[in-house]
Amino acid sequence: LTSPSFEVGADGPTWLRTGVFVGLLRPAPDGSAVHVQVFRLAAAG
Repeated sequence: LTSPSFEVGADGPTWLRTGVFVGLLRPAPDGSAVHVQVFRLAAAG
């Protein structure tokens, strides 16, 4: 389990600065790369 952090400057998109995201990091079978999937969470109201 990892907790990566990405900083977005004050002039960056509001949705990116204030959104909630979860992700999946999956290493390639040979260890040469990592596949990253990121999902934005939204609340239904």
